[in-house]
Amino acid sequence: MTALADRERAVAYLDARISRGDGADDCWTWTLKPDRDGYGVASFGGRQWRAHRLSYTVHVGDIPDGHDLDHVCETRLCVRPSHLPGERIAVGTDQEDHCDRSHPVRRPAP
Repeated sequence: MTALADRERAVAYLDARISRGDGADDCWTWTLKPDRDGYGVASFGGRQWRAHRLSYTVHVGDIPDGHDLDHVCETRLCVRPSHLPGERIAVGTDQEDHCDRSHPVRRPAP
């Protein structure tokens, strides 16, 4: 997402598909149908994105290799960049990985 025109188009695309809460730190909720895992799906720039990943890329920058986005608000439909800190993916044992996938219980989108 290097060209300013592409960034402006992406912001407009996202803005047309999110609902922003009234509070200063409320979620920006993706309003279109989620995928089977509960995440928003965006079709932009000739490719499919998870909506939160597109939002982060547009507002913050590329997601570094070896990093993933974690919804600190625990709402999978949230696309607010401040709720998506990029974190290094930890490589652990199969048991640790299984536990990481099991917790925490995510609350449903509003």
